[in-house]
Amino acid sequence: MNGKGRPEKLTDELKLRISTLLKDHKKRMKAPAIQNTLRAYLQEVVRKEGNWTDKQISAEAEYRLPGISSIQQYAKTVYAELEKPSPLDKHWHLGVLKDNPFIPADAIPYILKIQKIQNSKPELLGKLTIRQAIWVSRLYTTVKNIRSLGKISYYYSLGEQIHVLSGTTFDTSFYDDKLIEFSKGRDVKLNPFFIMKNIKNYRQAKSDREKDGEK
Repeated sequence: MNGKGRPEKLTDELKLRISTLLKDHKKRMKAPAIQNTLRAYLQEVVRKEGNWTDKQISAEAEYRLPGISSIQQYAKTVYAELEKPSPLDKHWHLGVLKDNPFIPADAIPYILKIQKIQNSKPELLGKLTIRQAIWVSRLYTTVKNIRSLGKISYYYSLGEQIHVLSGTTFDTSFYDDKLIEFSKGRDVKLNPFFIMKNIKNYRQAKSDREKDGEK
């Protein structure tokens, strides 16, 4: 612990939270503003953990809240990554196959259809990126509906990008479970914060199941 009784290091969960926040925020956020957002988030987390009084919730959230210097240092790292985007996050076009020969030829028609849909309305999911096209090539045999395939491949690629930014391991278990719904053509709406919240819940439930199995 540091002098203020706060954790010395950011947890992976908070790293993901910050990375998503900075990626989606149009203007640079200063450390105090980031800390206030994390404070509100941690209060919500603590409130759901048990029967706490408001005073206890505030105290526990404050205890888990990283200091300004830790947040500032981490935010600087994330912004540095955002300023030098990965080649995988550039727009997709057939010319990139030269550098991505592992994409199967059978996946190209699906990629081109999704490219046409997304590039015509970039305000929705953005233009198709190389990263997303790679995910389309991995999922097109499972999800047949083009619009559903476009959405789930976007969520996979967004999740991967956020994990790369945060320097954390990309566990796709939560997304994998959602594949069943997408494969049936259901419209499943997700966003980065919703994804992170449910990944946390998914992992906790999985851990609880594993513990029950050990008994």
